[in-house]
Amino acid sequence: MGRITRITNLLFVAFLASACMPMETPTLAATELAPSPTAAEKYHSLDTPTTMEEIDTILAAVNSNDKQKLNDLFSYTTIACKTVNALGGPPPCREGEAEGTLVEVLPILGPEGTYLWKDEISNWPGLDVAGL
Repeated sequence: MGRITRITNLLFVAFLASACMPMETPTLAATELAPSPTAAEKYHSLDTPTTMEEIDTILAAVNSNDKQKLNDLFSYTTIACKTVNALGGPPPCREGEAEGTLVEVLPILGPEGTYLWKDEISNWPGLDVAGL
């Protein structure tokens, strides 16, 4: 048996032994849950600034209820559309767009992934902010 094989086997046995060791029983203090926040505490007040400029910019955009200000917070990707839509591929061309047309889109992660076009994002229900 080679030296590396013996070391690997020894490490494997040590791993198995450590996995079988009993864990310490948690104390009562460690298992107590913190009280859940009330409905009023679940969201950050939109008119209360933080010490972080990026967060304050988001709070101001949400507080203004101006979809254009919210829209300006996104970083769009400029990518060529394709006439064949494939999972994980570029965005499909819309009606009237030739294959290879550069489009500004926002990639959206979901079960299959999709894109939102910049000129259609104001209709996206994700901009209807309930709170932060």
